[in-house]
Amino acid sequence: MILLDPTNRILFDLIVSRIKNPEERIPCDYLMADFDGVLYHVLSLKGQTDILIISISIKIYDDLCKYGADSILHNLYGENIIETERGYNMTIQIPLTGIKVAPEKYASKFARLKRNLFSAPFRYVFEGIAKGETFKEPVFQITYREDESFFIVPGQGQCTIIFSMCFKDMGDQVLSRVFLQEFANTQKAVRNAPPVTFSPNPPREISSLRLSPKPEITYISLVLFQRHIDGPKKATALDLVPMIRNYLHYHIKCTKAYIHIRMRARAESLLKILNRAKPEPIKKVRKTISGRTFRQK
Repeated sequence: MILLDPTNRILFDLIVSRIKNPEERIPCDYLMADFDGVLYHVLSLKGQTDILIISISIKIYDDLCKYGADSILHNLYGENIIETERGYNMTIQIPLTGIKVAPEKYASKFARLKRNLFSAPFRYVFEGIAKGETFKEPVFQITYREDESFFIVPGQGQCTIIFSMCFKDMGDQVLSRVFLQEFANTQKAVRNAPPVTFSPNPPREISSLRLSPKPEITYISLVLFQRHIDGPKKATALDLVPMIRNYLHYHIKCTKAYIHIRMRARAESLLKILNRAKPEPIKKVRKTISGRTFRQK
């Protein structure tokens, strides 16, 4: 199974191609979507095609700012931030000339805008754990989709991350249990892997929120210890953990597509067998009144 890239590939390729190929710097006005309801508006104005303007819209922007998303973006993109476009949460402008680093490295910085926003609560908790801080809130909750939230429960030298995922389709519920069981069994095969559990009932770590179980909701719990978020591992965790929901749904859809392909191939094979099994049509023999075979001359 593949890991989803937190970089927006369309945005990345667009920036790289315009840096490497000046003839492609033409006026444009694109609207692009990303995971979790994120929208990008990419604009290049006539007469200013050496500059690309990108606006991002994310429904939970205000919630993310409570955990330092705004300061993270200003640290990363401070000199690129301009007046925010109406209907969006942040707007940045990207010069396409005078670049002193590799185009791919330069483009990756801006194509990871959604990743840097969405990972803010996780970064906030990871850094607090590394410093040995005591958190005022026992549970951090962000509802990022309809009927779906993630919860971060900080502890001493560790944190528990819980995703509530909604599977309305019965087929998705069956396939999700298969994948989640593989997650739960990983610790037996991979040393020091984070413990993973799943249940239709809210875990005890968030019992204070008094959430009611729903048949279409599954709770996935992931425990990260200090060793999982130390040094360079923190960046990897910030790439992968917020993408768990997208990772799971991506592979469920791929699995369903593969099953449908196999079903169609099997049905086609069975139809061929049935066609070969058809008996030859029996020719009707006409008889005379005396019982002899009638042959038309």
